[in-house]
Amino acid sequence: MKKKKVRAKRSHTNLLPITFDNSFSQLHNYIPQMVDSKQVLRLYKQLLNKAYKFDNYNFREYSKRRVHDAFKEHKYLTDEEQINRFYNEGIDNLALLTRQTTISQLYTFDKLVVEPLKKHH
Repeated sequence: MKKKKVRAKRSHTNLLPITFDNSFSQLHNYIPQMVDSKQVLRLYKQLLNKAYKFDNYNFREYSKRRVHDAFKEHKYLTDEEQINRFYNEGIDNLALLTRQTTISQLYTFDKLVVEPLKKHH
């Protein structure tokens, strides 16, 4: 009896939701003990840069808003341990955003009505 080959459908439903949490902390061994403000600012810019790379408007806007809100919420942290924890979560989320933007570019959507058209020069 021959087995049939089953092909997986490619659709936008295969995309994973973006989550910003510390459940997949993998890179903590590579982070220096003390995190300074320049490193945090660089991480913020890297996260926003990745968020802008989403092809889908909803994913892009959600990611930008979530990154901005997370940094705004933790703006006044002074405890070094909490800052390091937040920074490590950010590093994990940068890796997650990198994976998600790659997937987003593989499975594209039609443009939404609310998205601005790119101007030709």
